[in-house]
This record gives sequence, C-alpha cells and structure tokens, in this order.
Amino acid sequence: MQSPDASEDPVLNEGAVLTVCWTEELLRNLDWKRLLEVVRALSVYSGYEPGSTAIEPTGAAQFFIEDPKARQKGRALVRLAPWSRWMATVDCVTGFVETLAAEGQIPGIYIAPAGSTPGAQTAARSRGIQLLDARLLAARLNELPQEYSEYFHDRTVSGVATVPTCPICFRPMTSAEEPDPGKVNVDDLPDLRYATQDIVGEPIHARRIEVLQSGEVHFLREVRAQDVVVNGVVKGDFVCDRSLLLNPGGVLYGSVAARSVLVRPGGALNGETRILQGPLEPIAKLARPWAWRCEHTPSQPGCEKVVFHPH
Repeated sequence: MQSPDASEDPVLNEGAVLTVCWTEELLRNLDWKRLLEVVRALSVYSGYEPGSTAIEPTGAAQFFIEDPKARQKGRALVRLAPWSRWMATVDCVTGFVETLAAEGQIPGIYIAPAGSTPGAQTAARSRGIQLLDARLLAARLNELPQEYSEYFHDRTVSGVATVPTCPICFRPMTSAEEPDPGKVNVDDLPDLRYATQDIVGEPIHARRIEVLQSGEVHFLREVRAQDVVVNGVVKGDFVCDRSLLLNPGGVLYGSVAARSVLVRPGGALNGETRILQGPLEPIAKLARPWAWRCEHTPSQPGCEKVVFHPH
C-alpha cells in the first residue's frame, strides 16, 4: 500500500475534525493480512523501503525494511506474530532472536497485536527488540495527518475486514464448528500442569489445573475445570465446578466463577469474581467450539491443514 497522492487527498477545511479513529479493538479484530498491509503502509510513510513479504501457514509474516537515506545501509526485520500467538510469550521472543542472529544480529520489530507477557517484555528489552501491540499501532496511526489516517482507515476496513485470509490460497476463510466432542466422563478428563510461558488458544476442559510458580499462561478461550490452583501468573476466564486457589505469588487476571475462591496472603485476583450457587451444566458435556477453516473448492495443497481458532 502506497501513500495517497495529492489527487486522492481530501480537501481539509479550516476547523476540520478527525473523522476516523483507530482503536486497539479495531486492529486486534482485523484479518492478519489487512493488519500486515497497515504495517507495511506505516513503514513506507515513515520513510522506509519494505522488501517482499514472507508468509507462513500460521498467518505469521515478516519483511525487511531499509532506510534509503541512512549513511550506512542496514536492514531491520519486521515480524507479525502467528494468528494463534497474537500475545507474545518468551518463546516467541527467543525464536525471533534466533532469526535475527541468523541474519547477522540485525535489529528487529515484533508485532504482537494482543500485547506481550511480562516475561516476553523483559526478554525483548534485554535483546533490543521492539515490541509493538495494537494499542501502540493505533496511537501511531492516530498521530498521522488526517488525510493519511483516513486513507489508510478506508482501505483497511472496507469490505469484510475481520474474516481471516487463508495464508495458502489467500481467499477468505469460513467459520465452521469443530467435530462434536460429545459427552466425557469427568474422571477421564486430564489433570493439567503449566510450568512455562504459554498462550493456550483451544478451549480447556480438565479435572484439575495447576499453574506452577514458573508458569505464565494466557488462556484465550474459557477454562472449565473442577479445581484450579494458581502459583504463577494466569490470564483468562475460569469456571470451576469446585474451587479456585491462589497461593502466595499467584496472580490471576480475568474472571472467575467458582463454588469457592481462596486467595492466600501474597496472592492477587485482578478481575471479577462470582460465587456459584445453583447447578452447572455438567462439565462432561463439552461446549462445541468453532474455528476458521479454508473450505474453498478446489483447494490448494496445504489449505486443508489451516485452522485458526478465534483470538
């Protein structure tokens, strides 16, 4: 996307007000391909020359930028996070570090629209990587001259802007229900333990969940369990048939609905809490999730493997 020329610029009258407003929510809900176009357009507007874009089946994409006016030529790598990892974790940053090292320790910009975990922020600072999320991108777009901001906005939101594009065939994906999981015996549900930084995109149904002190987990979909024990940091929405326990050092961001909630000294619950009274839908009757899939016919090789779960 190039900047508009003079013939496309609207006439700005005295006292004109900004008629569009970029928001964090708008950018986080965009198709990954449209968000990528916004980032490339910002690069051009800022005076950089973007190279060709490499796109991965995960919806991740990256391209090099160069400053043609720089005395010493040098490149930087801009990377958009995979669809299922729009919140950056330590693993995302360390993987990007390895990519930058392979390119000769060049500077890097990592775009994670949903933000980043504290561990990822620390890792990025220590390695000189710039993290950009939807909030920062929206602020930058709102700082543009009105005619440019409106031009980029109109190009970005026209048509169906929130349906993701298949990264294989570049056609719109379709929302489809996942296979019906049916009924499961509660005793057959797993006991889950999380000990590292992670983002969990799929729905979680478990008998017991424990997040260890070293764990830093963001659950993108509702979590359903009989019991949840938090010793580390978690973010998400939790429904507990029995209890939720926050031990010293345990922090929860989000919402909790449980029969009982216990926050021990040194623990923190930052969000809404609801104590359950009446009967719940049996935990063994799992909700039927949905996902984005490429269902075009004829398909291209690899299209059938592309599955994007909702953010």
